[in-house]
Amino acid sequence: MIDSTSNDLIQFIKDWFKDEGNEFIPLHRPIFSDLDKQYVTDCIESTFVSSVGKYVEKFEEMICEFTNSKFAVASSSGTTALQLSILSSQPDQSFLKEEIVLCPSLTFIGTINPIFHSGHVPYFLDAEKETLGMCPIALKQFFETETEIKEGRCFHLPTEKFVNSCLLVHIFGNPARVQEIKSLCDKYTVNLIEDAAESLGSWFDSKHTGTFGKAGALSFNGNKTITTGGGGILITNDEKVAKTAKHLSTTAKLPHKYEFVHDRTAFNYRLPNLNASLGCAQLEHLPKILEDKKCLFTGYLDFFKNSKEQNLEFVQPIENTLSNHWLNAIILESRDQRDSFLDFTNKMGIQTRPLWTPMHNLPHLKNFPSGNLETTNMLYDRVVNLPSSARLGAI
Repeated sequence: MIDSTSNDLIQFIKDWFKDEGNEFIPLHRPIFSDLDKQYVTDCIESTFVSSVGKYVEKFEEMICEFTNSKFAVASSSGTTALQLSILSSQPDQSFLKEEIVLCPSLTFIGTINPIFHSGHVPYFLDAEKETLGMCPIALKQFFETETEIKEGRCFHLPTEKFVNSCLLVHIFGNPARVQEIKSLCDKYTVNLIEDAAESLGSWFDSKHTGTFGKAGALSFNGNKTITTGGGGILITNDEKVAKTAKHLSTTAKLPHKYEFVHDRTAFNYRLPNLNASLGCAQLEHLPKILEDKKCLFTGYLDFFKNSKEQNLEFVQPIENTLSNHWLNAIILESRDQRDSFLDFTNKMGIQTRPLWTPMHNLPHLKNFPSGNLETTNMLYDRVVNLPSSARLGAI
């Protein structure tokens, strides 16, 4: 694809971000305003910059309102929010019992580490081409051919382990086929956990990602749609899950006026008030950020519709979904074409990137059980992300 289409695409991207003032155009970077500085300064002046302060609770309330969740528990990262989601959603008898967690191989390592941190092991399932997310057909085949219901729970026959949960990822902010996957999980008595780290502002049938299962996790890393610098949040409609997650994230400390009494092994995963103050300001910008990112998606869509290049596909959200368009992506014809495109665009000052190395190809994860991962391997060879930031003038 190193032809006139590539040159035209580079020009389109440079024209779109022409007011940024940088020769190098990053994949995705945060934007800030005076309001962000105002909230952070207020937090600093209050002296409550750690886990105590008004902004943490306010941030949780704002996330609940935006996502229509009943409960939210802020944490230090999307990874810790995901670990809290797994731990607080599982049956009591399965705590740290090394059970199976179903998950995609096509994801970032931050999806997989919480499985091990929760005392469990992954089973890798294939992706589908349309959403890049977990394939419902692969999940259905897994349940039908490898499991049975035992003691009221899903039991994996080859490993002789119970299936603890199914971890669904909404890739690049585009909702996966969460309703189909939720139905399968319900049928086989498996908790659904959503890694919605990339999908704040994404909806499936008017329901926000992360709210279909027992719990969901959002991320506010510096490269996400909005940022707290570093941080995450668990969202859930289950009060027991929320209370357990809050207890685990705050060192399992029991309420008392002055004594330090803790009733179990837990974590210090609290989001600092300083980070939450930035998050509150960023949430006020979110509608404008999403609007500008939708404009960029539409611009890319029109560009590729009018392109003479027939050997690529532009990734689009599926029907009945609304994406936050966190990262835009194209699917090229081959690994060679992908690598040529990556080399050329980055040399021209346009940051593009391939997909993450599939989890089953990482040396320390290659021996864990998996299904057929043919589509995952194909997508890794062919998918490239394009610059997807909201413009600095959007807020």
